[in-house]
Amino acid sequence: MFSHASTTHNDLKKLDWTNSKIVSARLHNAEYEILNTTNISWSDFRYKIFCGIPTPDLLDNFASITADTNRGANWRPFDFLQWMTDDDGLNVTFYIRNSDTNQVMKDILKAIDGGRNALCQAQSCFFKVRLPNGVEHTIKTGLYTGIPRTITREQMLEFLDFD
Repeated sequence: MFSHASTTHNDLKKLDWTNSKIVSARLHNAEYEILNTTNISWSDFRYKIFCGIPTPDLLDNFASITADTNRGANWRPFDFLQWMTDDDGLNVTFYIRNSDTNQVMKDILKAIDGGRNALCQAQSCFFKVRLPNGVEHTIKTGLYTGIPRTITREQMLEFLDFD
């Protein structure tokens, strides 16, 4: 028997995601597919989501990422391209804290929540998660919901300065 129920981000935040597994994940922006996989860790998926957030918003809104190199062994380096800053396109290393699955999921939900005002500027995100009890949850934003959060290429180019 198949059942389908809608839920809110708050309901998803209350679930215990410990020992859950990402079954499949897709992430797109206006230009290309960023991610389409059936094999990704929670921490790598959070990193891909974080790549879709403008650098100032990323550093201001998440305690689990920093540019500070003196954070210790619980922080892993990840390569990013800065954007929406004076240094657009600059390769930088940011450090993301090793976190339990529940914290990683809170970060992901925070990044994709908000419709057109979501921190993650990817045009659409889809991922399916299997809990240890076998229950699967499918989470969709943007094009996958039938309500695109898109802006046109021309609107995006207005924000970029190529001088």
